[in-house]
Amino acid sequence: ASPLSVRASMSLDFETASEWVEEQLLPSTHAQDFEFFVIANQSYLAVANFRDPEPCYGSIACVNPRGSIPLVADTALPYNTDSFIYRHNGSSFELYQSIPTRGAVDWEHFMLSSRHHLCVANSFDAEHSSSSTASVVYVWNGTVFRELQRLQTDGARSCKYFESSGRHYLLLANSYNGAASSLQSAVYVWDGSKFAFGGGVPSVGAAAVTPYRINNALYLAVANRFDGSRFTLNSTIQRVHDAVRWRGVIQYSDGFLPSATFVVRSIFDSTNVRDLQNNITVLLRPDRDLPPGCEITITGLVGSQTPTGSLQLSGPDAGLFANRAGAFDLDVSDIVFITDAVLPASRTASFSFSFLNGLELQAAVQPRIQAFGSASIPAIAMDGLVLQVSQVDAVAFTFVSVSESTSVRGAFSNTLTLSFRANTELPAGSFLEL
Repeated sequence: ASPLSVRASMSLDFETASEWVEEQLLPSTHAQDFEFFVIANQSYLAVANFRDPEPCYGSIACVNPRGSIPLVADTALPYNTDSFIYRHNGSSFELYQSIPTRGAVDWEHFMLSSRHHLCVANSFDAEHSSSSTASVVYVWNGTVFRELQRLQTDGARSCKYFESSGRHYLLLANSYNGAASSLQSAVYVWDGSKFAFGGGVPSVGAAAVTPYRINNALYLAVANRFDGSRFTLNSTIQRVHDAVRWRGVIQYSDGFLPSATFVVRSIFDSTNVRDLQNNITVLLRPDRDLPPGCEITITGLVGSQTPTGSLQLSGPDAGLFANRAGAFDLDVSDIVFITDAVLPASRTASFSFSFLNGLELQAAVQPRIQAFGSASIPAIAMDGLVLQVSQVDAVAFTFVSVSESTSVRGAFSNTLTLSFRANTELPAGSFLEL
């Protein structure tokens, strides 16, 4: 482990201090962040250890596509390492508590209900070879920090607490979900016992999200870092609409966005059983009205048995689309909808369509959505996972027949013949009871 230097000035006057001298070395591994806080007049430092120094797969980086096979048990897991909390003993900092983290990048200390809390932004879970992992909130129990809640994040790079109008929020900057960098960072709202999801912040490979106020208006500054090919990006300043703050829902003024986006783009389905009709529901709200004639495409819908063709739409807003239908292309796994009326920015539109689940077990997929036409929206990951097949239908006999070779009383031999068919293969060693 590489030691981190804690440097202190020999003088309390920072403007006249002539030098800094090394006071203490603290062990750390790929440290990303320090957080200082005080509890009961004792000083603490939390250090975020990103990974152990050992290489992963030799010279191959530990970044695999979403849905790849998890790492085998005996493979080194350098990102799954402990981060440290140090406590000052009056003369120096000493290790006080170790907390398991997953590619930790940032610590945030905050007070809530008169209790001390810490939030760690975890960016990569090596055990599952995935950047989709939980960031964690901890609460001080009087002696140590214990886990309070896990918050689902995608390559989280920062955690930021703020309070507004008596409500308490956590902002998690999401940078990468294993497939894309254009995804929403997350806003969580304290409901009295836990943090509940309160909305998304449009971001691209976000490194940080910072709240601030000017003239009583609340803004979020989003540091966009990487879009998958470029580091030269516009970062954004987004303003929270006062009219909806009381609901605990975050919405944004499109005047502060560099391009159009879907501020709501949720997708979910009704079943994970193979070979069943699966009702897929989409919730959409653009940040500005989309006029008739816009082409909206959802991509990445892989793994179903649905053939190429037109799919009828249902739900309260199916009539917003031409012929109340979408065109599915099995070869490229996407479905296209053409707006037949204005898709409004003032409310969330809801519609559904049906897919036939695949026959084989498969992991869930996270689709992407984009729009073309007079109002174009770049491709962005949707909020939700669909088309998972994790359950086979209940094993049952679909045909059973019993016959005998004779019905003569006292016959020396009577052979009973049993014929049956099950709806799934029965493995060798299965017991049949008559």
